[in-house]
Amino acid sequence: MRDENISRRNTPDKPVFNGLHPRVYTAMVVLALWFVIAGWIGFGGGGYAEYLLVIVTGFFSMVIALPLIAGHEWHRFHTWMPSHADDFDEWLSSEFQVDQTHMPARTAMLLILLPLMAAAFSMTAFAFVALALE
Repeated sequence: MRDENISRRNTPDKPVFNGLHPRVYTAMVVLALWFVIAGWIGFGGGGYAEYLLVIVTGFFSMVIALPLIAGHEWHRFHTWMPSHADDFDEWLSSEFQVDQTHMPARTAMLLILLPLMAAAFSMTAFAFVALALE
């Protein structure tokens, strides 16, 4: 059985990147917004619930805004990936550096986005149930 954690330094045809593609960051922002919007749709309507939703929305706004600001500032002074990796399909077929080993970029992307997808889909399901019970 092949171990995915083994470093694949003997594959010179696949580039190794240590940064995520901008589309992955975009997907992270979209999933976080989806979570917040589903919460408002499902649970907005009561006085105290709306107060808590405002707090959750503010928290998610900071969770989204701070990394975006930090990434923007970092990107102004550094190049995060070679110019030949602008293509998303090429990035997906490459290797992603994790600590001192490599893994397929597609696997890394799924591992990063899976918890956000689970949260967004779960909040959507809760919103549907809340709307159905009204």
